[in-house]
Amino acid sequence: MRMLLNFVLFQQKNGEIILVGDRKGFTLIESLLSFGIIALLLLTMQLVLPMFKYRSELSSDMTLNIIVHQLAAQKYLLADRFPDQIILENSEGKKMILKVDNQKLKLLGEGAGQIILMNNINKMKIVRHQGYTDITVVNNKGQVATDILFLKESKAAK
Repeated sequence: MRMLLNFVLFQQKNGEIILVGDRKGFTLIESLLSFGIIALLLLTMQLVLPMFKYRSELSSDMTLNIIVHQLAAQKYLLADRFPDQIILENSEGKKMILKVDNQKLKLLGEGAGQIILMNNINKMKIVRHQGYTDITVVNNKGQVATDILFLKESKAAK
């Protein structure tokens, strides 16, 4: 589909308006000039937009704190604790495992798949205490994050 814009030029002579000419479309120079201006605008946007982009990365401590809070909010029960993983029980009685696998902190469920909670995690250490659990994770950069998990124990754990 081809669109042409009509331009009608008028000139005022001795108080009268006279039709001077009728042009259809744009000339080649006008078209090239408009494409050049558009190209400059796009180039400017490409160079300037990354300066306005704000990328937020949460620290390992903050991410672990959010994970622990979500586990408590979802009302998981503590089924068992090992030095490198925690076995939880969800509200339906299904077992969930919190562990590091392939440098990811994952929550794995029986027949429910997995949820990746943190990336670039080398190891997780679990320390069992009476009434709470210390969770420590170490990321690839060697940064250590620690938090305390307060969960009720399931009937199977007692």
